[in-house]
Amino acid sequence: KTSQAAHSFKHVRRRFALTGTALQNSFDDFFSVIDWTNPGLLGSAKDFRNDYAKPIMLGQRFEASTKDIRAARQLVRKLQATIRPM
Repeated sequence: KTSQAAHSFKHVRRRFALTGTALQNSFDDFFSVIDWTNPGLLGSAKDFRNDYAKPIMLGQRFEASTKDIRAARQLVRKLQATIRPM
């Protein structure tokens, strides 16, 4: 709902967001902040959940396999590289 409300401001010259712990709250909160400041950068919310959030959370589980941990770490590095230029 927050993301939808934020996107209703179509003709805004500059966008910024202030947040304390968006990623610590949830991947959905993180996506909303990034998508507000850089629309489309991470794809759709569904794509972000499937391509980043779910695999990263899978790799963070206590019982995660070595393969899942490795995949999660690669995705974290890819995500960092994607948002770092902002």
